[in-house]
Amino acid sequence: MKISDFQMQFEQASVQAPPAVQRALVWLAQHTPEIAWQRVDAIARHAGVSPASVVRAVQRAGFEGFVDLQAQIRALDPVIPPAWQTVATTPDVTTSVLAQEIANLTELEPTLRAQIDVITDWLLSRQHLIVTASLMTASLAEHVALNFRYLLGGVDFVDAASSQAWMLLRDLHDEDGVVGISYPRYSTRTSAFLGQCAKRTPHILWITDLGGPSIPAELVLRLPSTSQSHYSSTVALMALIQVLAHELAEREPQRIRRNIEAADAVWRILHEP
Repeated sequence: MKISDFQMQFEQASVQAPPAVQRALVWLAQHTPEIAWQRVDAIARHAGVSPASVVRAVQRAGFEGFVDLQAQIRALDPVIPPAWQTVATTPDVTTSVLAQEIANLTELEPTLRAQIDVITDWLLSRQHLIVTASLMTASLAEHVALNFRYLLGGVDFVDAASSQAWMLLRDLHDEDGVVGISYPRYSTRTSAFLGQCAKRTPHILWITDLGGPSIPAELVLRLPSTSQSHYSSTVALMALIQVLAHELAEREPQRIRRNIEAADAVWRILHEP
């Protein structure tokens, strides 16, 4: 087997896996060469799960246990350049930042491949969507909501800390969906609001980064956000929007076209002389 074969095995096993196991499988797929020299507890810490979840993830992927998996990967003798070495040899800041963003997108790919169909189906099945966040993440969530509204219609953004959030909660139905985004800063207001939403609808999509908190949700998407600066990268979230736009248009082209044409008609009215 090659490293890519292991990664494919982890990706396939992550589909409809329990949240903690899925999170471990995503980490294993994104960091497969590192398994050769990492301990179970270290992997669990990186993935934000328990060591038991890592073991269950390994077994779900078809291996007898972690020792068996590690032995197979060690046999391939993978070479893992230290992160500091990559940065140290970078000639300038621009190159360093772009290299890191490319690395984030590379990490994102197996996650999206494993979950994009499920997320697309989930979005298309919702009668109404609320996208919520708070603090520094609010502007990012509003951008996500605007794109979803442009394509799907029936999408609202609300700051989880606002009074409007609780009014929208009042009108939430069991077939509606709520997308909660909490990174690069983790907001307890967002988690609390989603907890209340979960009492009215089971359809919660939780988007955070690899180190983000765990909350009960129907779907969980963890995005890579590594950065060389003080501010976490949000490139993966922007890429997610682009991928979803293509997936939605392929899945229901007439609906998407109708919504875009309606938006364009309003745009023309607003810009008439």
